[in-house]
Amino acid sequence: MAAGVGFTVLATVAVVAAFNLGGWDDHRSMKSLVAEYRSLTRGEPLVFFRQMPYSASFYSGGTAEVAPEPRDLEARLSSGPAYVVLRSRHRARVPDSIAGALHRVREAEEYTLFVGGAPLDQASRVAAKRASATSASR
Repeated sequence: MAAGVGFTVLATVAVVAAFNLGGWDDHRSMKSLVAEYRSLTRGEPLVFFRQMPYSASFYSGGTAEVAPEPRDLEARLSSGPAYVVLRSRHRARVPDSIAGALHRVREAEEYTLFVGGAPLDQASRVAAKRASATSASR
């Protein structure tokens, strides 16, 4: 019984610590970014560069993809348009050739949602510009 109580206390402390160390911010950020993606997508995938928070997997219904390395992101974008989420600390790892092809849609906490890829159709460009204008006015 004591082991069960100890485990419960330890699990509770771990959850509280995770939220205090950024888990809660990730949760809120992912909820808003995935909602923005869903409002704009015309079937393009949602791709996370380097790593994907668990909450992003949850809010995307398990459909979001991960591009762990720049070459993976480049390959994904060369196969067609996609929405890409970059964490601010990972932006420096994105080569200029890729970053220049991404169009900012929205920021939430330390994450930014972009749209890019080839060919990027006119509807996606207009949606990205509209979203950027809307988020800039918030």
